[in-house]
This record gives sequence, structure tokens and C-alpha cells, in this order.
Amino acid sequence: MKKHLIAALTLFAVTATVLEFRREVPSVPGDLRDAPASAFGALAESAGGADIPDIPEPGAARAAGQGGGTFQNIAIYGDNTITDYYKVDRSLRQLADSTVALVKKDSLIFDKDSGRYKPLKVSTIGEGRGHAAGTDFHDQPVLSFCSGALVSRDLVLTAGHCVSSEAGAGDRFDNIYAVFGWKAGGEGQFSESFDPRDVYTVARIYVRELKDLSDSSFRNLDNYYDGYKDYALLFLDRAAEGREPLAVDRSGLLAAQGAKVFTIGYPMGMSVKITGPDDASIFRVGRSILATDIDAFGGNSGGAVFDSATRRITGILVTADSRQEELVLNRDLDVPYVVSEGLGGSIRGGSERDASGAVRRKLEIGREAFDYLSRLPATSGLFRTAENRLVIPAGGARIFLNDIKARLVFAAGGGDYSIKPARFERLEGLGGATGAQRLLHLEQLIPLTGEERRVCQEIRRRMRPDGGMTVDPAFMMLYREAKCDRGMAI
Repeated sequence: MKKHLIAALTLFAVTATVLEFRREVPSVPGDLRDAPASAFGALAESAGGADIPDIPEPGAARAAGQGGGTFQNIAIYGDNTITDYYKVDRSLRQLADSTVALVKKDSLIFDKDSGRYKPLKVSTIGEGRGHAAGTDFHDQPVLSFCSGALVSRDLVLTAGHCVSSEAGAGDRFDNIYAVFGWKAGGEGQFSESFDPRDVYTVARIYVRELKDLSDSSFRNLDNYYDGYKDYALLFLDRAAEGREPLAVDRSGLLAAQGAKVFTIGYPMGMSVKITGPDDASIFRVGRSILATDIDAFGGNSGGAVFDSATRRITGILVTADSRQEELVLNRDLDVPYVVSEGLGGSIRGGSERDASGAVRRKLEIGREAFDYLSRLPATSGLFRTAENRLVIPAGGARIFLNDIKARLVFAAGGGDYSIKPARFERLEGLGGATGAQRLLHLEQLIPLTGEERRVCQEIRRRMRPDGGMTVDPAFMMLYREAKCDRGMAI
């Protein structure tokens, strides 16, 4: 199982219509980040040099379930506990008030008449993401691309893959706003504009670490949990007004197997969401990564993972199960195919007219791709070689959007199908867990909060009960665990 770990961690961008297969399907480990752009936008880059076919990008899925759409990264274990701001208690709302949505600068515009920042263009999950009416969050608007947490007056903690320092990069730090207050105040009542006091520019990256998950060493379970790193600390252009920094676990003792955890972030760019504090647990503690069953979407990347008992940050969301959504065929898919020696490892969708003049879909499959698919247990039985037809039955084995069967469906033109979030009764294996980056030594760079300073002052007072030189060993231990002996500021 360890050898196949990273395949389960991949959050695959579904760009299947033109595909290139190799004799060994590469493992393409990903992250939790999910920018608002359509997955089909990367079609040309993923096509392996093949021509773009005449298959249009699917529109939003209709309620009846026909058609396709773009697809989101989601992993829900058991009940969906992802909850809007106004539905949780005050203590959780206070934590959420100190989290930030990372927003591209070209997504907001300053309106001089109102003196507020407004979204330049607003789309909903249903409109922009292709989710059918009636699905979770279908009508909710999208704004951000990653999540973060205020951990000092001007310091935000997030995932390393959410920002970069590369010139011209869309996620370059100075192209990003850190926005407070992106929330729902009631049913259908979303923030429509933002006070300038809640919108901050990222002045610079203080520290950033990002390992390449495609490194073959991370195909080993132990190497992944002990060695993968993905975090960043960002300096804002000024101190945050009216926001209380969130406390972090400085001892590392809260990251224990069995501990209850939850996250606060901006899944799929929606307004802030909070998962149930009693819903998820830590299943494995690595030196770098925690395995959890937190419900998470793309866009939750960088969101703080809180210890449910102490409400301190014990990690940062960085990876998730790759089996994010499920494709359900409403009827059998049955299309003709031809094998082309010239296409090599690619597969191309097209169309042809039959004797009656009706247009029908067809597949053109490169010889290398066909030989590979014919040997693969998951797809070999789908090819009716005598009639040169690809047949995928409805109601058969589950088809997840990142597997080859789903890619064949898209290349064949989709047919009659619907998309739904993939749900699992429970976490099925550590390879598919939601991964949280431990703070490692990062906490040493984060100043103590005001509350922590007050606690340290009280510990100091009690360490010498007689006012003299005698030190109580128990309080000395607390003093060290609370890191009171380190600098109070950067």
C-alpha cells in the first residue's frame, strides 16, 4: 500500500478530452489549492502536443444530471460538517474573524464612490464550477483561492503552494490581497464589499518552504509523512486592525493521534466555512504531516487546523484525497473507436456522420495508448474489439474523476452523466487522508500573542511563590512548554 500512496493524494485537474498515456501512468501528487479558473483551461498544455479536438468545454450541469461541467476537489468523510459562519457559535466565529481569504488583486476593485473594495466579477459554485442545482453550496459565490490565519499583528500563516516570489507569477505575493470578513451573515447574505481596513496587501514573504510532491521519494508513506513541507509566513503591509492573532501550539504536544481537530477556511473560494470540532481526528502523526479525516475542498489550502480542545493552531491544510468527485453514468456509454498508429500515446475525441446524416461521437486512440488500456484491468473489459466499440456500463463500479475511466468518458464526449461529491463512510486509508502540515519550528518565528504574554507573566509570578530565588519545578516546566523564555517579538 505504501508504494501507491501518492496516487491517492493527487488532486487531479480533469483535462480529459485529449489525453496522453504512457506505459507507466505517472503519479502526479498535488495539493489542496483550487483556483477559480476552469480545469479545462489547461487543456492545451496537458495534451502532449496533440491537436485540440472539436469537443466544447461542457457548461454547467443541469438539475437533470445531463451534461458535464468543471469539477471541484472535495473529500467528505461521513456527514458534511462544513458550516457557514452565521450557523456556528460565537467562539468559533471569533476564530473565523482572524482568518483571511487570499484573493487575487484582479478579483477586487476599489470603488471610489462607496470607498469600499468590491468583487470585479462574481460567479457562484453552480455557474462557475458546473455543480448541479440542489448540490451543496450550489448558489454560493466564489472569491478567493487559498486560506490563511492571522498569527501576529501583521503576520499571516498559510501554505507554501499558495504564494510565490517568481516574477510574473499569478500567485506572486504582491499580486495578492489578504481579506478579512469574507463571510455569510445569514441565509444568502454574503459580503458584497469590503472596508479598506479589512483588505491588506502582502508586503513580503517572511519564510516559505515547498517540497515537490512529484519527487519519487514521496511515493513512500513514511517519507511523505516525515518529510513533506508546505508552509509560508507572510508579512502584511500594515498591522491588522481589530483582529486578534490566533494562538499556535508551541509545544507540539497537541498533535497527538486521536486528538479531535477542525479547520476554518475558504473552500472553493466560498465565504469562510468551519468544520465540526467533534467531527474529525488525527490518525497519524508524522514529523511533518498529520493524517486527518477533515472534510476539505480545494481552496482550504493554508487554512488553520485547530486542536478542538484548546482552539490552538496545530497545523495547516495542504493535501487531500484525490477521489474528490464521482461521475455517475445515467445510461451506458457506447461509442465507436479507431486505433491510429500516428497518435502514439494520445487519445482524441471527434465526431462523424452516419448514413442518415446524424452526427455521432467517435474516439481515435493511439496504438501505444490502446495497448496500455487493453492490458489495464480497470479498462481492458471496456473495449469490444470485435466491433471496435468502447462500452462503459451505467451503474457499474464507482468512477472517480481522477481515474482513467472518467477520462475516457470525457474524451468520448461525456454522454449522459452527472457529477456528485464523492463521499465515504469513513477514512479508508492513510494514503487518502487530508494532510495537515505540522508547524515544525515555524512557531519559533511567530511572536507570542497578548494572551500568551499574560499567561507567561502569571507563570513567572508563580514560579517564585516566596518572592525569592526558589523556583517551582512544575511552573518551570510550564514556562518552557509555553516557550515563555524565547523572544517576544521578531
